[in-house]
Parts: sequence; structure tokens; C-alpha cells
Amino acid sequence: IDDSLERAQLYHTVGEGLHFAGKSAEALNAYRQAATRFAKAKDAGNVAACYTALGTLHLERNQHDQALSALLKACQLASALNNHPLLADSYHKLAAVYYEQDLLDQSLTYAHKSLEAAQLASADPAIANAYNMLGVLNKYMAHYEQALQFYTEALHIRRTYGDIEGEADIQHNIGLIYEGREQYKEALHHYAQALALRKESEDTRGLLRSYAVLGTTHAKLHSYDLANRYLKRALGFAQNNGEKLMEANLYRELAEVYAQLGDYEHAFGYQRRFAELHHLVFSKTRIDSFAEAQAKHAATQDERRAERYRVRMVALEKEVTAINHELDIALAQEADVAIQLKAAQQREKALNGLKSKIIRIVSHEFRTPLAIVSNAAYMLERFAEQMPAEKSAENHARISASVDYMKGLLDDICWIDTATREAIRVQPVTVSLHQLAAAMLDQFVDSAENSDRIQLAMPQTDLQLVVDDGLVQQILYHTISNALKFSQSIGKGNFTAAPPVKVTFHHKDGQLLILIKDQGIGIPQNDLPRIFDLFYQASNIEERRGLGLGLAITDNLVTALNGNIRINSDGVGQGTTVFIAIPCRVK
Repeated sequence: IDDSLERAQLYHTVGEGLHFAGKSAEALNAYRQAATRFAKAKDAGNVAACYTALGTLHLERNQHDQALSALLKACQLASALNNHPLLADSYHKLAAVYYEQDLLDQSLTYAHKSLEAAQLASADPAIANAYNMLGVLNKYMAHYEQALQFYTEALHIRRTYGDIEGEADIQHNIGLIYEGREQYKEALHHYAQALALRKESEDTRGLLRSYAVLGTTHAKLHSYDLANRYLKRALGFAQNNGEKLMEANLYRELAEVYAQLGDYEHAFGYQRRFAELHHLVFSKTRIDSFAEAQAKHAATQDERRAERYRVRMVALEKEVTAINHELDIALAQEADVAIQLKAAQQREKALNGLKSKIIRIVSHEFRTPLAIVSNAAYMLERFAEQMPAEKSAENHARISASVDYMKGLLDDICWIDTATREAIRVQPVTVSLHQLAAAMLDQFVDSAENSDRIQLAMPQTDLQLVVDDGLVQQILYHTISNALKFSQSIGKGNFTAAPPVKVTFHHKDGQLLILIKDQGIGIPQNDLPRIFDLFYQASNIEERRGLGLGLAITDNLVTALNGNIRINSDGVGQGTTVFIAIPCRVK
């Protein structure tokens, strides 16, 4: 046919057929021929379509540089023609290329451009694709809430125009997000939705994926009977579809399930099948031996048969390359899983250690006040009638003080638990500097001895500060309580006196500056780097006092206020100085 435009259209159609048949190299050549002839016919729209097809093929062949070159040319032509449907498709493919290269910022940029172009074209399938891509990217970047929003938009559109397979894929991806957040029940709900849709569309490959994730997720919830049932269904699909890698992985999962059920005979059987199939799939030696035998056989035949076998050898080499690539991916994934498992084990070990430490410290700290309460209660019950009123009041006071002490310990533990799960809420109010100091003293008014030991130094001119008064009071309470608690008495015999604690307030350069200085037992230099750790107390404390949470809580509070805290001590017996700086403005 002489007509170059008609030839171009034929080449484009042949390229589509070859692409569909999986013959990507031949399809690339056909699309290049089509692009050349469309260019001669000055049909820019079809040239752009050819470049998009070329970019798609290069992407499937992991030829990222060639894919980028073709797709960028397609974008230029489609943009010049204001062809928004084609532009949306090309931007979408560019986002996929950058995603494959782990260049997430560029991928996000083109995913958003794809969405804009699709919306201008009012092309629902393209809009759904763009939302889905944005969901994938945000999931990969651990922006789970944004990912869920994009997936929900894509889900609504695909449901509207009846794309059952696309809807199933999105439900599956949403389930993966919830599974990544360890919200396994929500994940199961979406996996079940995907399974129902894939049954409706008879998507055998999708059913394999659905049954597999339902099985592994039930295993994480320790529902091993259900896990066993779903994994066996997945295994049947893997065997029927020839998915050897998936089949091997399912054998391993079933071995772990049976081990958890205590059925070690089946567990060992599945583990043996996994090892055998894994060796069969990934044994390059067997493939090379087969290739060598085929080459020797081809050499004994005539030229025509030798050429046929040579072609088969080329195909086999491609399969070997593909298998090696899958092996590299599998090994990389296995390495990632091993790293994640090790991290999870370390976290579990740390949590178990922390739990044991909490139990040990709390039981120790509660033992003394509980003994005091028990003893005082016994005295009141046993000798209530003959006990003087003064002695009775003293026992009641001891009970009340011990209860208050234990309540304070529980408050500290609950505060740390809440602070590790939720952000500390900062609520600034207007308060005068003098009111701040007076409220601080009021916290110690129940102990006249302690309140008399606090020496205040502050500017004579009062200032109206905008700051979270409640958080500042907690910071002052914990730091000053420590200073009072760990200050040694001065003198001998009946002439001992606890040394004062000096608290200085100042405002400079938009910051509330607080200095707390005591003359107490000090802190060894080796302990200073760990002084803000949970439950940590300095090594020079002869007998443990409290839980060791005060400074950890203080550090959290100061951080929430965007402030800084620093603790200095020249060593044991040299006292301690606490410097606190909290940003706040003067009203």
C-alpha cells in the first residue's frame, strides 16, 4: 500500500496485536514504524499515541530511560494539541516510570498532572487511574490517610462505571494499608470485599492473591483454622495457574500455620515441599544444563532445525534472565522481611523489658505506702476506742499521705502512657509572670517545710505572657520536687536544716527563662546523658525514691512547648542546676 497514513495505521494495529501477544520487541519495532509514517503524514495526535505506546512497552521491559524519553515526547505533542485524554495517559505512565525508579517526588508530580488532565477530559477511567496511582504513592510513603482518601475516590468512580476488577484491586490495596497499620480486622473486611468481586469477575489471578492475604492475615490474628482454609484455597489456584513462586511461598505459610497448631508432621511436610519447589524454581544449574543439552541436540540437525532450536535457546535465555530477576526480587523481599522481623523482635524485646521494669519498680514503690496504710488501718481498727485523738489524726494523715503518694505514681504512669500514644495538646492563655510564680508556690503549700525552702528571684516589673500555664506548672512541679527531694540536710544533731532551692524567672528575646538551682546530692557526670530516660535515677541515690519519671515527663512537656531543657552538675555533692527556655510572647 503506497498510502503512508494507511500504512502507519496498519503498523499501529500490528503493534497492538504483538503487544497483546507478549512479543514486546516486535511490538516496539511496529510502533516505531507507525510513528515514522504518522510523522510523515503530519498526524501529530497519532505520533503522540505511538510514543505513549512505546513508553509503555519500555516500562514493561524495565528500560526506564527509553520509557522516559518516549513519554516526554508524547506529553509535548499532546500538550500542544490540547489532547487531554492522551495527556492524562502519558502523565500516568510517567508517574509509573518514576515510581519504578523510586523517585517519588517526580512520580507524585506527574500523578497530580494526570489527574488534572483526566478531569479536564472528563474521562472517568483516567480519573480513577490517577486517584489509584496517588493512593499507591501515598501508601508507599506511609501517608496512609491520604492514600485511603485517594483510593476511596478511585473506588467510587470504578464502582460507578462497573469496573469490577479495578474495584477489587482497590479494595485489596486498602486492605494492605490497614494490614500495614496492624488493623487486621479492617484489613480482613476489605480483603473479603475484594474476594467477592474477584469471584464475580472470575479473576483467577486475583482470587489467588485474595485467598493468600486472607490466610496470612488470619494467621496474624491467630485464627489458624481459617488461615489454613484460605491458604489451601490459594494453593489450589497457584498450582492450577502454574504460579510456582507463589506456590512455594504458600507451602512456607502453611508450614508455619501447622506449627502454630501443634501439628508438626504436616508442618514438616509443607516445609519440605517449600524447600523442594524453591530449589526447583531458583536452581539456575538445572536451567543451564537443559540449555546445554538443547544446544548439543541442535548441532546434530540440519540448518533449518538448528535455526529453530537457536530461536528456542534465545527464548530460554530470556526466561533464565526473567527467573533471575524474580529471584533477585524475592531475595530482596526476603532480606526486607528479615530486617522488619528483626526490628519487630527488638521492639518486642524492648517492650517486654519495659513492662518488666514497670512491674518491678511499681511493686517496689507501692510496697512501703501500702504497708503504712495497712499498719495505720490496723491501729485504728484495733485501738480506736482507747487511742488519743491526736494519735488517731496522725494515723489518718499517714493513710491520706500514702494514698496521695500512690495516686501521684499512678498519675505519672498514666501520663507517660497517654503521651506515647497522643500528641500533647498545647493551649496558650494570658497569665502574668507573678501569677505564674505564685501558682508554682501554691503547689507546695501543703508542705510548709518545702514551700519555705523555695527562694524566688524575678523581675520587679510584672509581664503578661501568652503561654500554656498548665504545662508550665507541671514542668515547675517536677523539677522543683526533684530539687527539694534530693537536697541533703546541712548541720549536725538538732541543728540540721534542709538547704534552699533557688528559682529564678526571667523573660528575654521572646523566651521565658527559668533557672532552678539546688545544693543537693548532685548528679555523676556519667549519668547526665541518660537523665531524661524513662525510670532512670542517678547512681548516687542510695535508696530509690519515686518511679524516675519526673524528668522524662518534664522533657516531653518542654518539647511540646518547642522549648529546651538542660541540666548541669559538677558532680556528686555539688548540687544541680536546671535551665529551661520556653518560647512565649509578651501581650
